[in-house]
Amino acid sequence: MKKLPLVLMAGMIATSAWAAGPKTARTAKSAKAAKVETVTYFAERGFAETFGNVPNVVWEINAQFDKANFEKNGKQICAYFSKDGEFIGTTFQVKFEELPKKAQDHILKKYGTNIVDVFQFDDNEASDATLNIDGITFPDNDNYFVAVKDSDQSNIILQVSMDGEVSFFERFNGAIIR
Repeated sequence: MKKLPLVLMAGMIATSAWAAGPKTARTAKSAKAAKVETVTYFAERGFAETFGNVPNVVWEINAQFDKANFEKNGKQICAYFSKDGEFIGTTFQVKFEELPKKAQDHILKKYGTNIVDVFQFDDNEASDATLNIDGITFPDNDNYFVAVKDSDQSNIILQVSMDGEVSFFERFNGAIIR
């Protein structure tokens, strides 16, 4: 099973901060990440093997993984790589209307239009690599995630399976950032 942190989940939600920049910009997020200053050679090589020659890649370095932010075919994508360069998966925004109809109906009935963001985690099924930051465990398959505000205005992330099953994933406070 994949382990993805709330920090990663929050990181999947909003886009755009990285859209412009040098070919391979590198940033460190958080005090832990500040100790790791450069993307690993293996992650860069894994990225090139997986996605080819993509311009304007912006890397975020973390003690557990390297994250490549880039645009491909007009879509902003985040790709996650283990420190040994193994491709773990991608996240990208999707429209609410792209969710299975069953999930749309359930979410609209329960949360109304309090939808903050929708994104998809596309797991690399060929990889057993685990992404673990805060011990939050994801199923080892593709899923949608929908950030909503509930009746008390708390931020909630719902997990939506590819066949439209909706389940509670995580409640969190604070801003949703990428």
